Amino acid sequence: RLGVLSRQKFSSNVVEKCLELCMPEERLVMIRELADSRILGELLRDVYGNYVVQCALAVTPEPDLTQFLSCVRPLLSSLRASGQGRRIAQKLEKKYPQLRSGGGSGGGGGGGMGEGVNARTGGGGDSGRGAGACGGG
Repeated sequence: RLGVLSRQKFSSNVVEKCLELCMPEERLVMIRELADSRILGELLRDVYGNYVVQCALAVTPEPDLTQFLSCVRPLLSSLRASGQGRRIAQKLEKKYPQLRSGGGSGGGGGGGMGEGVNARTGGGGDSGRGAGACGGG
């Protein structure tokens, strides 16, 4: 369900807002669904879905963030194959340096994911946190 909603212009904004405002238990369920390897790659390449993934990464607490990043890491090489994907991959690697080397527990740093790149809503920052297992469910 979230995979479909995250790829649509208006419902993707609703998914992001739900991720930001919901209870921690609900957020974790949503993040685990988004981290499903069957849809995560599509979301990262999608014009709206990539913002939902960025928001999910920004609101996921450790140790779930490390798990979520481990789901994103194998998708980065294919993401770099397109212009839009390359920008998203660079942005994620800048915010989450642990994605670059394929390991380690680098700091996610402060700041928002929408550093002037969010053309859909005009930018805006998100606070930081992480996700669940990469498997399907």
